[in-house]
Amino acid sequence: MLSPYDQIRGAYCEQREEGMLTWEELVGWHLGDPCGYVIKRPDFFVMGRAVIKAAGANVTDLRVRFEPSKCDAWFLYGFAGSMQAGLAALPFELPWLAWERYGDPLKELRFVSTASIRAFIQSDYGK
Repeated sequence: MLSPYDQIRGAYCEQREEGMLTWEELVGWHLGDPCGYVIKRPDFFVMGRAVIKAAGANVTDLRVRFEPSKCDAWFLYGFAGSMQAGLAALPFELPWLAWERYGDPLKELRFVSTASIRAFIQSDYGK
């Protein structure tokens, strides 16, 4: 069985297109960005950065930097394993979570309220 880290790394490497950062570069970028975080534990892996929801497509553009005090969303570049533990480990609470799915033909940026994700995790559906 693959660890959450290996699951995300494998998915990224499979979907990686020419011109995209290597996995090592991507992790390094998040470690070096003032809004970026990488948290790896046996039960989950989460990599993302604090962003401004109103920035639209710029949320996914690593060349765009955000003022930490103005951020209102976490863009989760990679997340695997326990959702409850992963969300609890984020350094601070923001009202929104955002992501794109690897391999999604629409490559659509999705925003969901943190409160609704937490409610789902606590519900019978999230168990």
